[in-house]
Amino acid sequence: MFRILHMSKVTILPALVVLSLMSATAFGDVIFDFEGVTPETTFTPFSDTSDGIIASFSSPDVSSFSVSDSNNVFSALEGNVLSDADDDPHLLNIVFSQPLNSISMDFALNTDDSNITFFLDAFSGGIGGTLVGSTSSTGSVPFGFFYIEGVASFSGVVFDTVAVTSDADDFAIDNVTVNPVPEPATMLLLGSGLLGLWGARKKFKK
Repeated sequence: MFRILHMSKVTILPALVVLSLMSATAFGDVIFDFEGVTPETTFTPFSDTSDGIIASFSSPDVSSFSVSDSNNVFSALEGNVLSDADDDPHLLNIVFSQPLNSISMDFALNTDDSNITFFLDAFSGGIGGTLVGSTSSTGSVPFGFFYIEGVASFSGVVFDTVAVTSDADDFAIDNVTVNPVPEPATMLLLGSGLLGLWGARKKFKK
C-alpha cells in the first residue's frame, strides 16, 4: 500500500510538468523573427512557421518586400528583417493560421523625421475581411543610429490578419510577436488533465 502511494506521487509530478509546459505553449507568445528565412532571395509572398502558427506575408504589389540582413543598421531590429524592397510606400499583409489575441512588432522607418507614422489595421476573416481595429505609432532615432525605430502593438479584440504601412518611403519590421487564441481542443485537454490530477491528488490524500 505504501509503495503504491509512493508511485502515485512520482507519477503525478511529471504529469504536472507536462501540463504546465502545454499551458505555457497554449497561452504563450509566438515570435516571427525571420531568422529561419533565407535572406536576399525571399520576396513576398511567402510563409513562415513558428510554434505551429503559420504567418503568410504578402503585398498587393507582389514582390515589394524582401527578407534581408539588417547589417547592424538598426538598434532593435537585429539579424534578418522584412523590409520594403524599393523606394515607394507599400502595404504589407500578414495572415495568420490561427486567431490572435494580440500582436506587436518592432519597426524601422527610412527617415529621421519623428512625425512620420507607422500604421496597423487588424482584420477578422483574412484579407478583405472585417476591420476590427486600427492603431498608429511613431518612433525615435536610437542613440548612435540613423533611422526612426519604434514598436507597434494591437490587442483587445480577436483577429487573424493585419495590414501594415507607413507614410515613409520604406519601412522594415522584425520580431513579430503574437498571442494566439487557444484552440478548443487544447483547452479541453488542459481542463481534463487538470481535473484528473485534482482527482488523483484528492484520492492520494485519503
